[in-house]
Amino acid sequence: MSDSKKKKEKKQKAATRKDLLEENKKLRDKLDYRKRKEKKLKEQLDALSKELRAALLSVGQQRDASRPTPLLTALPAPPVAPTQGEIASAAYHLYLERSRTGRGGTPESDWFQAQSLLWQKTAQKTHQEALRLSQPADSPEPLQSSG
Repeated sequence: MSDSKKKKEKKQKAATRKDLLEENKKLRDKLDYRKRKEKKLKEQLDALSKELRAALLSVGQQRDASRPTPLLTALPAPPVAPTQGEIASAAYHLYLERSRTGRGGTPESDWFQAQSLLWQKTAQKTHQEALRLSQPADSPEPLQSSG
């Protein structure tokens, strides 16, 4: 290899090394900037969290302890499926009514009608219970007209 080629190679290696060092410095600077930014954001988040905690505590202290929170404190019991006995009894009563009135029908139609009626009653009870539970305990009674 000639001296000129060796010098040229050496210059290229030096230039490449210099470029790599510059790139490394840029990446380190970028990383330092991001770390500083992350630290600043964490500090802001901590400050906001402290403010939020303080606000929630002050609201909690202002709340009258005797009043329940506006969130649902109780839920109605889930609907219970009508039992086979309840359906059979209701179907029998439908059959008796059908026989008394002379209407046509089948035991199966009596069964399905009884099942449907029992489910409607269950849904109605669940709805009424949900309405009752959604009313605040200390809500005023509705005004009644005097007369």
